[in-house]
Amino acid sequence: HLSQGHMGIVGDHGWWHHLSFTLYYGLGWPMLLSALAGLVAILREKPAKGIVLCSFPLVYFLWAGSGFTVFARYMIPIIPFVCILATHSIVSFHGFVQQRLTRSIAGITAILLAIAVISFSTYRILVFDHLITKKDSRLVATAWINENIPAGASIYQLNSGGGALQLR
Repeated sequence: HLSQGHMGIVGDHGWWHHLSFTLYYGLGWPMLLSALAGLVAILREKPAKGIVLCSFPLVYFLWAGSGFTVFARYMIPIIPFVCILATHSIVSFHGFVQQRLTRSIAGITAILLAIAVISFSTYRILVFDHLITKKDSRLVATAWINENIPAGASIYQLNSGGGALQLR
């Protein structure tokens, strides 16, 4: 199933799809880039710890992205690791700046970088929360039909099954 694509639909290969779509839009590009920087930093600074930390998400990503079935939910297990790596990149950057500038400037820089990294994700969460509070268009359509179409009238629905209206 993984190699065939879901229901015969074959799109991008999973690795590319999850990087360019699932993780890119799900976490936001600042978090994703920060995590990739954190991956490089931890493998360079503390290789043994980096290998232990990254072994599961890398092996899992290689497995989940090896085919053409690319549900977004497949990437949920690696999200905590992405957040840890993004945090590591900010901490590493803080240490880098602190060696070259004053401690207070390094702290302010780290705070601003952290805000920049989480701002996109925070915005997307707020937009999703706003969207999810809206009444589902299927419920709006069903209410309109029930109020405006006489009982016994015929209505044809064309859909894939998941969006069918629940009519009386």
